[in-house]
Amino acid sequence: MPLSDVPKVSAAPGDLLPDLLRSDNGTIIDQADQWPARRAEIAAHLGEVLWAQGKRDQAMAIWREGLQLNADNETLLETLKRLRVKL
Repeated sequence: MPLSDVPKVSAAPGDLLPDLLRSDNGTIIDQADQWPARRAEIAAHLGEVLWAQGKRDQAMAIWREGLQLNADNETLLETLKRLRVKL
């Protein structure tokens, strides 16, 4: 998909994760039984992208939300440790 076809997101940081999970992408929706782990993992990756873009406040908000969903998610915890982020 060309970058020009990617929809723009205009939401508050806390709204981003639920919007991603309500996507029409069947592969995500089909794994609803794994929501807490999946959502925390998505938060890890999305937060890292935001962090790399210099959007530190948004990244930390997403990571906090991910930790609320699954505080033991290995991907999220490793991401925070690697980036030396303390929430």
